Amino acid sequence: MKRIRFHIMPVIALSLAAIQLSAEDVPEAKATQVEVPGPKERTIEFNYGFIIKEVPAGTKKLHVWIPMPQDSALQKLNSFKMRSSVGVVNYSTYRDYENHNAFMHFDLSRHARMGKEDISIDIVFNVTRHASHDTWSEGSDEKLKPLVRKRYLSAHKLVPVEGNIADEAWESIGTEDAPIARARLLYNHIVETVQYDKSVEGWGRGDAIFACQARKGNCTDFHSLYIGEARAVNIPSRFIMGFPIPEGASGEIAGYHCWAEFFIDGRGWLPIDASEANKHPEKKEAFFTGLDANRIQFSIGRDIRVPKTRTRLLNYFIYPHIEVNGVPHESFEKRFSYKEVFAEEAKK
Repeated sequence: MKRIRFHIMPVIALSLAAIQLSAEDVPEAKATQVEVPGPKERTIEFNYGFIIKEVPAGTKKLHVWIPMPQDSALQKLNSFKMRSSVGVVNYSTYRDYENHNAFMHFDLSRHARMGKEDISIDIVFNVTRHASHDTWSEGSDEKLKPLVRKRYLSAHKLVPVEGNIADEAWESIGTEDAPIARARLLYNHIVETVQYDKSVEGWGRGDAIFACQARKGNCTDFHSLYIGEARAVNIPSRFIMGFPIPEGASGEIAGYHCWAEFFIDGRGWLPIDASEANKHPEKKEAFFTGLDANRIQFSIGRDIRVPKTRTRLLNYFIYPHIEVNGVPHESFEKRFSYKEVFAEEAKK
């Protein structure tokens, strides 16, 4: 693990050479772009900001971890820059080789010992995102290694693959044997029987049992149910967390968005966005094995191990994880916004 330390002035641009994913880390996808809703490609400056509040007097250790945008077949992290309310900030980057996640870790202990009560940091990520829809041929050689397949068929703490989840999955697919057809039947069933509704207590944890029983929830609940049911019928699947990017030149972003991917031998990882399909029925066809460019991916997986934290596992990882003297600290504000970088600006 390579440790990187920079001295950061209030605003500076940084190279990604030290943390760029290698070709071995991210297999090339054989995707061909076709028509999906919205633009085919967007380059976005995404502001990921947070303010740590109420740092206790006498704090000796203050650490923060955040996820970084993913490099993938559909997305590229071009660069980032940073500003801070405390001037020089020490940070490192780490990789999670289980899910290919990248993390940024800030050691703010020196500032806490100086009595800084509120500390703010904003990172502006420049990301290019592509829209795509699966048109891969059945003759490709995309396959998962046995240990990877086992991982993406196993249960998570809030995503079981047995009991009611499995019963509903098998009932939904009937006698269908083909994995891609099974995946579509599960998608149809969830889109048609679960409502995007955040009025019910328990939503937002990505609890598949909750979604199965309440038939309501947000994107985490939709896709946790889908992943549990897909794995129950032997389709490897995984949870993707990121942010929605509205169509428009710039604006604020209220919070995260997530979706899922499932794996088909000979075709690779294919995306679905069941919650958006429920909210926008006209996008149902496009969001089975397709995604628009109006999003940025930040992390993959559930029960995530973040290096150097005292917390054993994170349910999912999108917002800052803060520890004061080794104990999780929940007093912080988050702020997210975006600005579109048009082709003319990108050339400057």
